[in-house]
Amino acid sequence: MERYKINKTIGKDIEISIPQSMSHAHLGLSESITRLVNSETNNTINPYQDDEQIAYKSTDIYGVTINFRFLNRDTNNFELNYEPAGFNLTTGLTRNSFTKSYFRLYFYDSKKLERRNLVLFEELDTIGTSTPSFKLKRIYWFRNDLEFNETYNNKTFYVVGRFFNALNGKVYDFMNLPLSYTSPITITDYSQNNDWWASPIMLLNPNSNNGNHNFAVLPTIGANGTNTITLTEQVIL
Repeated sequence: MERYKINKTIGKDIEISIPQSMSHAHLGLSESITRLVNSETNNTINPYQDDEQIAYKSTDIYGVTINFRFLNRDTNNFELNYEPAGFNLTTGLTRNSFTKSYFRLYFYDSKKLERRNLVLFEELDTIGTSTPSFKLKRIYWFRNDLEFNETYNNKTFYVVGRFFNALNGKVYDFMNLPLSYTSPITITDYSQNNDWWASPIMLLNPNSNNGNHNFAVLPTIGANGTNTITLTEQVIL
């Protein structure tokens, strides 16, 4: 190491030291730390997911029919109309309380209540309807789904429904109860039949569907038909 003096106009000389050689040990350590940080960052941050979405259309060109049955508290029977929810079919289907009401479909990745994750939802407006029956023609999902790209597997989603009633502020929950049940069930029936908790649909993998983007109802489960989903107000005794 050599020492050099710098002469200042005012004050004392300043003496600095300049090393003639450098150790590469610290440089190597710095590079190792950088590699470690980059590696841990890649492990921590989820891989990039293309968020662009595309419409997956129903395999039926007319769409899947979604029905909602409400419980008539006077007859103790489920009915496919709005009257049990408090709406007059003659004069009440154009009022603000009706048009501001809506249904929402929740799509989960599992039917098990304790481990399911919400993956998407769809809202269904009551405007222009005379019965709680709708056509679901498309579901939006990622164009470049990583699992679809890596496998030929389809995705099964589990659908539950809710009705947000602007007339009385009540929220109604729905389940996939078989149509043979026309009145409320017991908690034992509900707990022992987990197929009734949600209605399954399948998102078809384009890689095994000729490049087409479609979804289909899984029939014969609960109230599911070939192209029909019927959800029943969740009233448990």
